[in-house]
Amino acid sequence: MNLTEIASASALLKKELAPLAEKLGEGAEYTFALFIRQVYVNALTGLLLVIPGVLMFYYGYKWTKQTFEDEPDSPIFLISIPLIIVGIISILIPLAGLIQALVNPEYQAIKLILETVNNN
Repeated sequence: MNLTEIASASALLKKELAPLAEKLGEGAEYTFALFIRQVYVNALTGLLLVIPGVLMFYYGYKWTKQTFEDEPDSPIFLISIPLIIVGIISILIPLAGLIQALVNPEYQAIKLILETVNNN
């Protein structure tokens, strides 16, 4: 991205952020800081979804291993495999959003601002 593109993107952001800042009754700087905090809140919410996923994966794996060693024909084996799959899915889906929020929260805040402005 060259200097001209950065300047035009900055001007566009200021233009899009102004109506939203007026609606909130605060300045654009405050509104941008507010959206950056919201990115971290969204990341924390995603992290809260990862914790049950890790627990489901752990207990599903533990039950599968124990059942397979003791009695391979047990019906608990049919419960533990879907539990592992759901656990893996609940870990991987929010993980991308968590990484994006932690690596570049300003970009995520800009996306959130543009989505909010375009939806109104």
